[in-house]
Amino acid sequence: MRSPRKATIIFVAIFLFLLSFVSAELNKRDPQAPAGGNPAPALERQVEEIQHQQREEKFQQLEHQQEHQQEGHQQEGHQQEQYQLQEELILQYQ
Repeated sequence: MRSPRKATIIFVAIFLFLLSFVSAELNKRDPQAPAGGNPAPALERQVEEIQHQQREEKFQQLEHQQEHQQEGHQQEGHQQEQYQLQEELILQYQ
């Protein structure tokens, strides 16, 4: 029969091996994950950037349509689009 000391050393060696293996696997999955393990702030920041970009694009589209309206090249159908865009922008900024 093995001595308790030898069994303990073998158990600890196997445990450390498994621990290092699990740690390596976790690092492979998502090496860019923050140390705290909470990726939510980064995702929220990306969502905010995308929403801001969409608002800017709609605002530029609205300005472009207003320029055409001032030049007299816009028809009634386009005016309805302009009003819809204005309403969307107002709702988004509220």
